Amino acid sequence: SSTAVLEAVLANQDRVARVIVAEGRPLLEGRTLAVRLVQEGVATELITEAQIPRALQGADLALIGAEAFLGDGSAVNKVGSRLLALAARDQGVPFFVLADTIKLAPWLPEEVPPGVWETGRPEEVWDQAPAGVQIRNATFETVPASLITKYITEEGIREPEQMGAFARSATKLWTDLGVF
Repeated sequence: SSTAVLEAVLANQDRVARVIVAEGRPLLEGRTLAVRLVQEGVATELITEAQIPRALQGADLALIGAEAFLGDGSAVNKVGSRLLALAARDQGVPFFVLADTIKLAPWLPEEVPPGVWETGRPEEVWDQAPAGVQIRNATFETVPASLITKYITEEGIREPEQMGAFARSATKLWTDLGVF
């Protein structure tokens, strides 16, 4: 679920034939987006993340919001975003990231400070897993800049490299906050 994506779709509703929304496991936030789109009269289909490659067949574009963009031009977003980006690349579908420029983070992916990546609770995946089954429930992941066609921000359209440079320019802000 992304407010930026919802607003972009609604602002261009007359040019949108159909929106396919991935469910957003484990908390199923995609359902919320699907409901909002239908309430606004947008033809909407809800799928599991596992169906993303198949669902992209015939798509005009792939679009995500972002929690942050990093100093190398990569984006941080909900798990499943990288799968969408890979499937888009494989099928020749442009992959766009909607991100407010306030979401800058100067780090490179390997430099992200501990604790920044949120991890969901194991019970969100399987509430009563059998003994011996280890559950991993990462909430966010990095989408490499090489998979991103363009960023769309409130300041216009940018290349991933431009977003990376912009994020790196914020190092002083983060240093002043005592984080970097």
